[in-house]
Amino acid sequence: MNNNAEDVSNQQLIEAQWYRLSPLSICFFVFKFSRQLFKDALPALVPLFAVVVSGNSSTSVLSIAGALLVILIGLFAILQYWFFKYSIQGERILVHEGVLKKYRHNIHCERIQNINVLQPFYFKFFKLVILNLDTAGSAASEISLPGINQIRANNIQRIVFNNSQSLRQNIQNHLDDIPSTPHTNNEVHVEITALNEGENSQQANPQLSNRQLLVKTRLIHLVQYGLTSNNIFWFFAAITPLLNSIDDLLEKYLGKENINQLVGLLGGGYTGGILLISITILGIVFGAICFSILGAIIKYYQYELSLNTPTLKRKSGLLTQHEESVNLSKFQAIIRQCNWVGVLLQRQNLTLKQVSLYSSRKSAAQQLFVVPSLNFLQVDKISHIVFDNFSFSVKLTPVSRRYILSAWLKLMILPHIILIIVSLRVEASYMLNIIPAIFLGCFLIAYGRWRKAQYAINDEFIVVQSGLLGFRQIGFPLFKVQHVTIQQSIFQKRHNLASVFIRLASNKIVIPFIPLKVAQECYDRISFQIETTTKRWF
Repeated sequence: MNNNAEDVSNQQLIEAQWYRLSPLSICFFVFKFSRQLFKDALPALVPLFAVVVSGNSSTSVLSIAGALLVILIGLFAILQYWFFKYSIQGERILVHEGVLKKYRHNIHCERIQNINVLQPFYFKFFKLVILNLDTAGSAASEISLPGINQIRANNIQRIVFNNSQSLRQNIQNHLDDIPSTPHTNNEVHVEITALNEGENSQQANPQLSNRQLLVKTRLIHLVQYGLTSNNIFWFFAAITPLLNSIDDLLEKYLGKENINQLVGLLGGGYTGGILLISITILGIVFGAICFSILGAIIKYYQYELSLNTPTLKRKSGLLTQHEESVNLSKFQAIIRQCNWVGVLLQRQNLTLKQVSLYSSRKSAAQQLFVVPSLNFLQVDKISHIVFDNFSFSVKLTPVSRRYILSAWLKLMILPHIILIIVSLRVEASYMLNIIPAIFLGCFLIAYGRWRKAQYAINDEFIVVQSGLLGFRQIGFPLFKVQHVTIQQSIFQKRHNLASVFIRLASNKIVIPFIPLKVAQECYDRISFQIETTTKRWF
């Protein structure tokens, strides 16, 4: 396909023309089919590999099997490319694909939730991208267009968002020509008003009038994000299987004599052993920090967040460039996080929560719309853009002190059960002597959680805070709430307290141990917003 065909206008795309992918999309299908094949067939291939290796002619058999597998994958990728074609017809995107089983995708622009643009390393030189269109309610990305020109990807993005807005406007214009009756058209009128309210409120905001760059991170910001995020825990999760055999690994790779020499250099005896263990632990922690920083750089390198009303767009990536565009109305809540390192550095991370009713189709990392390493002014600016008139700078109210007792009891149950079982099995009753220390430690943790457990409720928004050393705040408009309940335990009922459970389309929030009167007021405010609002929740 020539360059003129790639650089088509919106009008040409809307006409019923069918397009093919670039031949380089075969690389994408090779990687995709290989990954899926080894993921599904690996449990069966391992014993088969063991049987083949144990035979006399293992080398020749493996060579033939490997060659056949490469030919099979290459043939499938070529056929997948050959049968793949797509078209944009009016307000719908059509894709025909499949080799043995044919698939016909027909997606209305209004149903598209996210538009993701990825550029793997093997596409960068040719200026090709992978365009993924995600819809609410799908079990996977409904449409994936690998190996299309960057210009065409941008054209498709404009068509999707323009059709979403023009569709609502056309429906509204059509309704204006119909004589309204109180009972027949009232329901339709409310629905169309709900569709347009989000856009009207955004147009009233002068900050959203033009395209603007909101955030552009530097390398130092990514280092700060690596320190202030929770990616360090992924490193410890990855090395956990090795911790049980760390002594054997050190002895195997360093040698017993070398270990004794290191202990001797550090003073010998118990002192040298303790110092060696301490240095090893510090090395593991340093490795975890480097792992987190490196992951942040690879994922968020050259991060940019821009606004083109009503769309928020982010772009980042070192090896594979990711580009995602989301309509502002799709966001359900904003999470502001800051651990103890972030408190010292005065940097915070934002996560914009989207609908996750079908979140099992992706990993959490793929779904999150993260804005890394922000200062306080940037947090307020982005929060105000996502939700009009919203800010985390509100006065928070602490929950009841009786929350400490509830959290303390929950924390003590599991460690005490484990401690009692271990002490009985190894006949080491002296281990029960550390129970007072566990009591004190659990109480301090429960007290710290209570200090961070705060909330704020007004007529439009709710902010809920939790944490221990740092904090985690989540804010959302009342009209985004899908379901709200008030629960009272026997202990809470005696003290006129209650907990409010709020369900959004993105996640669940709990406001624990607040006065029953406040819980009822919160319930009434949310119910009033749900019944009377004309704003779009999605």
